[in-house]
Amino acid sequence: RVLSRLARLSNEEGNVGDARRYLQAGCRTHPRNAHFWHSLGVLELDGKNVETARRCFKKAIEVDPSLARAYHAWGRYEHSQGNIRLAMSLFKKGVRFSPRNHRLHHALGGLYREAGMLREAYASFQKGMKYGPPWGQPFLCTSLAYVTYEMEGVDAARRWLWRGVDLNAKHAQGWLALAQLEESEGRYDIAERIYWEAVEGYERERMIHSKGKGKKRPKPKRSGDMWISVYNSWARMEEARGNVTAADDVYARAAKVFSNEWRIYTNWAQCLARMGQHAKTRLLYKKACRLAGTSYAEPYQLHAEYEISQNNHLEARAILYLGALFNTNNPEEGQPQQERTLASLFHTWALLESKLDNPTRAETLFDYALRLTKTGDDNRAKYLASLAQFEYSRENYRLAQHAIILCINDDYGKHNPKHWRLWADIAEKIGDDRLMEQCRDQIKSLMNGSMVGNKADLRDLLCKAPWHRKIFNYGEVGI
Repeated sequence: RVLSRLARLSNEEGNVGDARRYLQAGCRTHPRNAHFWHSLGVLELDGKNVETARRCFKKAIEVDPSLARAYHAWGRYEHSQGNIRLAMSLFKKGVRFSPRNHRLHHALGGLYREAGMLREAYASFQKGMKYGPPWGQPFLCTSLAYVTYEMEGVDAARRWLWRGVDLNAKHAQGWLALAQLEESEGRYDIAERIYWEAVEGYERERMIHSKGKGKKRPKPKRSGDMWISVYNSWARMEEARGNVTAADDVYARAAKVFSNEWRIYTNWAQCLARMGQHAKTRLLYKKACRLAGTSYAEPYQLHAEYEISQNNHLEARAILYLGALFNTNNPEEGQPQQERTLASLFHTWALLESKLDNPTRAETLFDYALRLTKTGDDNRAKYLASLAQFEYSRENYRLAQHAIILCINDDYGKHNPKHWRLWADIAEKIGDDRLMEQCRDQIKSLMNGSMVGNKADLRDLLCKAPWHRKIFNYGEVGI
């Protein structure tokens, strides 16, 4: 117990190495304790040490075949990687040994639904409802809404969503799905009332928003709260309808509730930029950067991209420099999400320096971006394509070819016709006519749909995306 607590505290403080050592010690001294093996598996998975994580999960299940969360964590990871057969096997085995675990029934139902096995999905979600605790049932109601939307239509989905928010008025995902459902049907006034009812209830329950005398100061809320998505979606809908003032009011309301959340301010700034309110846009971006401090590079990048769009290139360079300076000196350096956003900032900066005709600095910044991006990251192909285009513009055709080959070898790069078109142009410059024709043939195949897309595209062939597709043209969470 002491080792588990020390590991948890160390991990929360960002001391991943210490957390790993405590858990490894627990596995050595208590090899029949499945919880140690499971916790170590989760830690290794977070650190992208996938094979080690798999061995830990396997050991946890061997020690305790009824440990549901080991099946759940391992199965969800395999599912996310498109390893459907293994994920299905893990969830089914987990349900066999832990038949009353609602999380496993929920995960299995989601997998069935993606495979187009709607009856099986419905049955799994219903079992989750049967065995799940009261706080878990609204999530299952939302999943049942998705599957009944495909089986029976919008009215059945609407009933499940209302049931979910009736069970728990603080169920943000349910309110969000319900409002977006009505929006997708063109019932904007009803969607607006749903957003208002949801937010009003949330603020009232938190005693944050009150009227008249005795008004209380808003309490800062933690980032990551799903209710941020409700405010963002409401503001997005109002802007899409042309209700600019209403969108501005929603963001202002959200900023009072989530005063420490920089994403509210960047979304607000992007909205005002589209309206042409440039002075206030800059103030909001600066506020977002102050809130992000040394923890996040993304607001600096977004602010810089805005200044680039206004042709304020030197101002953008200064902002990118500050973002890189603050985030590379962060004592929590090495956190995967921070490295990912910092890599994106360096990529934007490299493109800017290329535009400003500073090739030496651009080359260095491309290198920084790629060093921070692991193989398999969906952004790596984009960075390599940009590097190839940069070297092509400098007539370094061999270097350009090297970069575009690495890009196309990536799963996310080989399905983009632009990448093959660039390679065809490079092949023409180096006098390789045969390669040029091969690249052009590949472009034709891609344009004709002969080359299958990524794993998410395969799932979409089987699983009808619900109402969110009408609003966002992708996926289920449109924020």
